[in-house]
Amino acid sequence: MTPVLNFYITANSPGEIAGFVKPVITRLKRKFPDSTITAILLPCVFSTGTEADVLESLPGIDRVIPSGEFGSFRKSLRPEKKGAVLHFGGDLFYASLLSRKLKLPTFAYIWARKSLDKYFTAYFVKNEKDVERLLGQGIDREKIINGKSIKEDDVIIGLASDRKSTRLNSSHTDISRMPSSA
Repeated sequence: MTPVLNFYITANSPGEIAGFVKPVITRLKRKFPDSTITAILLPCVFSTGTEADVLESLPGIDRVIPSGEFGSFRKSLRPEKKGAVLHFGGDLFYASLLSRKLKLPTFAYIWARKSLDKYFTAYFVKNEKDVERLLGQGIDREKIINGKSIKEDDVIIGLASDRKSTRLNSSHTDISRMPSSA
């Protein structure tokens, strides 16, 4: 039986929704069919205004929080026991606020900020250039997981892996990078 997990996914633009969020929610629901997924839109100058509608139309998303509702949504949150915050776009500060409030492991794809590093469990990057960029920002190599791009069908969530992983809950579910063929 797969555990029930609560995932909170942040994004802020059409490209992130299509390129990152959509493939990840498909994989999450396949690995954790009973999980709940909340998509949180963050402020973005490139938004079209239709992102919430697009997210609501995607199978697997249980709730969509428009960017204008982030503050009230955050105030309503309580610490969680099982799940993760997955940051795919927007200011990392918002994901750090969710991390602090929810007390869940928090992961970012491609981006990092040293001043917020203590709130992030790990960073997923797509190539060695991204690794070097994060190292140059002072991010510890142990927190950087180098793999393929999510657009190339890389699965970043799984139950088993040969990599060092971080516990999501007391029943030993792990979050990690796995090849899509696993």
